Amino acid sequence: MRDEFADLVEEGFDLAIRIGELGETGLVARLIGTTRRVTVAAPAYLAARGTPEHPHELAQHDCVLFTRLSGGTVWHFDGPSGALSVPVNGRLRSNNSDAVRSGALNALGVAILPTWHFAQDIESAGLTRILLAYEPKPLPIHAVYASRRHLAPKVRALIDFLVDEFARHPTLAPQTNVNARKVGQADQLMS
Repeated sequence: MRDEFADLVEEGFDLAIRIGELGETGLVARLIGTTRRVTVAAPAYLAARGTPEHPHELAQHDCVLFTRLSGGTVWHFDGPSGALSVPVNGRLRSNNSDAVRSGALNALGVAILPTWHFAQDIESAGLTRILLAYEPKPLPIHAVYASRRHLAPKVRALIDFLVDEFARHPTLAPQTNVNARKVGQADQLMS
């Protein structure tokens, strides 16, 4: 597993799992799930800097930014009055989700983390959920592969397995049904 982009054809990958909005590249994608996310900070950070009550207050806070997602310096929320986008900034920016986790746990700022990957940190009180009325925009999870015509049976079996497993998990179940489609280069790779 790695938090970086890969050229599926050139590097010989059969399949990639990509999180986030996809652009156009000629690859084929199948929606397999959705990652729900939460806004968090360490209790020590909140004690020192205060707890924001509205996303616009994040301008006065350090944020721990994950740079692999497009729009990493603008966070998107769904709130009581609808969708809103908030520019954010911070001293720590990383292309690695574990570095973002570490930064948040070490009181370096506010972070947005996927619930499925960091639930233990939230449940153990290492991180506190904030801005509860404003949910970060969920992100689609796609299985991405090079060709529909030459899809190996093992790859099709893995995709079908992932679709079934993600559908059973409340924080990963797809929010919409989308058929396979062509996708882009600027995608998040988790292979």
